[in-house]
Amino acid sequence: MYWLTARALATWPVVLAEAVGGVLMQLMYAAGPAPQWLADVADQYGDSLTPEVLARWSSGLVMLLGLVHFVLSIRRESRKRDPADELKARARRNLAQIRYLQTQTAGWSGTVKFPAWVDAQLSGGRSRTEQPLSYPEIVSAFRFYVRDVADLLQPDHSVYIGIDELDKIGSGERAERFLNEIKGIFGLPHTYFMISVSDDAMSAFERRGLPFRDAFDSSFDEIIRVGPLSYTESTRFLYRRVVGLTEPYIAFCHCLSGGLSRDLLRAARAVVRTAYRLPSPALTPICLAILKDEMRKKAHALMEAAADLPGDVLDLLHDLTHRRSDRTPRELVQSLLDRPLDGPALEFAAYSYFCATLEEIFTGELTGLRKAETFDDLAAARHAFAIDTRLAWRTISAVRRACALRPYDLPV
Repeated sequence: MYWLTARALATWPVVLAEAVGGVLMQLMYAAGPAPQWLADVADQYGDSLTPEVLARWSSGLVMLLGLVHFVLSIRRESRKRDPADELKARARRNLAQIRYLQTQTAGWSGTVKFPAWVDAQLSGGRSRTEQPLSYPEIVSAFRFYVRDVADLLQPDHSVYIGIDELDKIGSGERAERFLNEIKGIFGLPHTYFMISVSDDAMSAFERRGLPFRDAFDSSFDEIIRVGPLSYTESTRFLYRRVVGLTEPYIAFCHCLSGGLSRDLLRAARAVVRTAYRLPSPALTPICLAILKDEMRKKAHALMEAAADLPGDVLDLLHDLTHRRSDRTPRELVQSLLDRPLDGPALEFAAYSYFCATLEEIFTGELTGLRKAETFDDLAAARHAFAIDTRLAWRTISAVRRACALRPYDLPV
């Protein structure tokens, strides 16, 4: 349409000039005498404004308007064809509707002028305040939105929603109320919810008598317990993250971390940093340096948390923390075994016992002498500290007997 109009304007310049001139003449006669500036413009540009020039400018203006219209229509069509943009806009509207109280205002006004400087004005308006959404309305809007997202992703993909750190909720009653409240968003097609809870939180809830498993059983289709990594899994995990770390160091990291992936990475980083710092990096000095650093950290944490320690134990912890004692874990265990211990002091002695066992096992003669079961047993002993100190001590002693090392009796 734009092209045909421009072609017609360029083909019939005389007709165009006569039509435009006739319209201008009629307007001038209707307006009365022409102003002086209009007469000046006509005298200056009248000769150059030929019908061909007017036709060329008119056709060019029509083609420019057609191009702008074409670009705008393409953008409008592209926005209509992309459902993801509409879903994003709906998400923003839903968030704004939940978080803010919205007010909509509409009004109109009019002015009528009369002769002799007399004016009359009439105006009006209307304001609406939207009420906040209730909990069922929010759940319903969320379900409709997630269903539309899942339909958009089908058939190649599904929607996965993860809820982490449920164990950080303050009390067991609040955690149960949270689970009961979010049940309304479950059961959507092609949508899967994954909620992570630590074993410590589950044990704590069960000790309080809270029917935590009942809340889980009534909320979820399946409960999967993810335990610590085995030695084989830790080896595969570190081989994908660290280049050049041999199996003896991986076994040491596995035992020190207890098979927890986050602590496993921390132990691997500690091995690499210690190897760069030592003048002669080898298995025995690297492991011993890391174990000494672990004992200093535990001593510092114990001094900050417990003030009712025996005087000699407090002196030992102070010496480790501030004076940078060079005692090995084996020397610390032997200095703590000649007195009865309980509470935090027993926990520190048991951890020293664990580090001393690692010190004796991870030596230069490690290759070919230990099995994967031994490393898994040491990792289980490290994990047992979160359950009971005496259980961890007995587990360490069993590992020492299996490795032909002398066990120590529990100092009680």
